[in-house]
Amino acid sequence: MYVELSTLAGYNSPMSPKSIEIDPEKLRAARHRKGLSLREFGQSIRMDHNLIWMYEAGRRNPIPRNLRRLAEALGVEPVDLIRES
Repeated sequence: MYVELSTLAGYNSPMSPKSIEIDPEKLRAARHRKGLSLREFGQSIRMDHNLIWMYEAGRRNPIPRNLRRLAEALGVEPVDLIRES
């Protein structure tokens, strides 16, 4: 299923990317399914593992570009990581 990220809640415009509220448990579960530690996952996508930890802890939410990177590396669609209302 393809979803244009600009249609998701929390995203205003390409000029000012807002963070998108993800479900930390979904992100963590997807990473665990791949058998990756935070450090391994971060290295594989060139993202600081501390930032990924903050996403998984619910302390931060990714901007659309980072959400795409996370989802692609985990083999899921970005919408699969979005918090359901």
